[in-house]
Amino acid sequence: MKSENFNLKAYFSRIGFQGAASADFVTLKSMMRCQLCTVPFENLDVQNGKVVSLVPEEIYTKIVDRQRGGYCYEVNGLFAMALDALGIPHRFV
Repeated sequence: MKSENFNLKAYFSRIGFQGAASADFVTLKSMMRCQLCTVPFENLDVQNGKVVSLVPEEIYTKIVDRQRGGYCYEVNGLFAMALDALGIPHRFV
């Protein structure tokens, strides 16, 4: 999942990731833990009758810029954007 407005440094700040990042298991494990602890599963938009956007730029804005949580597709999409930025291969199944 690619996003034109994705900024890895801002994403790391949002999830509290510190240190050097590279395409390795140590970074992946740390990113997963950081995102799990800082970006909550949130379905407030669904409860308010709003349509959840799957547009990557809107997901990034909601979670990183607006400091919100996200629905499962949103938080997983954001993580995929970070993996893409680091060059870590992944696939949605």
